[in-house]
Amino acid sequence: MLALVAGIQWWFEPTAFAAIRDGVSSREVAGLVWIVLLNTVVAYGLYVFLMQRMTVVEFTFGGIANPITGIALGVWLLSEQYSPLQYGLMAGMILASLLPSLLPLLGRKLGSNKLGRA
Repeated sequence: MLALVAGIQWWFEPTAFAAIRDGVSSREVAGLVWIVLLNTVVAYGLYVFLMQRMTVVEFTFGGIANPITGIALGVWLLSEQYSPLQYGLMAGMILASLLPSLLPLLGRKLGSNKLGRA
């Protein structure tokens, strides 16, 4: 589907694709191969491997840890800078993804405290 849309765009606006027509370096091709093939294969293989060996809670944490690692590496390796609003949004998204796991624990803790007081 994406190739079809790109083909239509190329038909109506060929100048946008001038860099491709002028040639692509072997380094760029190697980067695409790494991202599209090797990185996808490694990620999918790890996904299946870990799904068989982890609990749902542990596996869900992996989905949360990935963006956090990406942000941290961006700050460390690329010197990316974020505004306080962006940090707040990131924290909110992390909290929102942790909330479904934390609510049952909080409910059990509150329930045990009520039973202990009675």
